[in-house]
Amino acid sequence: RTLRIARPNIFIDLQIHTHQSLSMLLSLSSGASIRIGLKRAPDWARDRFLTHSIYFNRHQPLFTVFRQVGNLLGLGPLTQSPKIPMIFSLKEQERVLKKIDLPDPRKRLLVINPNASRLSHERRWPREQFSALIEAFLQKFPETNVVLTGSQGEYDYNQPILDSKDISGQVIRNVAGQLSLQETATLLKHALPLPDKRQSAPFIWHLPSEPL
Repeated sequence: RTLRIARPNIFIDLQIHTHQSLSMLLSLSSGASIRIGLKRAPDWARDRFLTHSIYFNRHQPLFTVFRQVGNLLGLGPLTQSPKIPMIFSLKEQERVLKKIDLPDPRKRLLVINPNASRLSHERRWPREQFSALIEAFLQKFPETNVVLTGSQGEYDYNQPILDSKDISGQVIRNVAGQLSLQETATLLKHALPLPDKRQSAPFIWHLPSEPL
């Protein structure tokens, strides 16, 4: 009913792994004349609900798949990466850093998400490589706090990285599942991004002000 009241012209269904039946019903009930969705293989039932279907290549970065939707709508290539302004108060940043319990929150911050989707294990970097990366990083920038993020179910996956003998004794926090989405965004806001060349990576790393 809410969708009908909104009277959308275009409905974009980005569900591919879960809740596909629900998303198909929502697309049809929206009343939109253009209904775009993704599919992994020929799917007669899904094609019935969509006016335009796009093949989902799981080996491609997600942003490439989503750009196909934009191309279909005639948006053309992006001249620059879109940026969404996010404003967090200093008080909010201090609260999140206090929750993480860093001994000196003024130090530069390296934030890593080591895991990858269970649906794309080929993108998962070995944990020992993350330990080696952190060790090398701390050797060059010893005044650095390291925080490992992730979902609640990824806490145990992260822990062996902290337990590595190569980085034992370093200030590293495993906060997987302990931060809300807003708090995670605040944490990342406290750091400046280092680009990940794989683009669809299982990890994100950040560092404030000082260039590498």
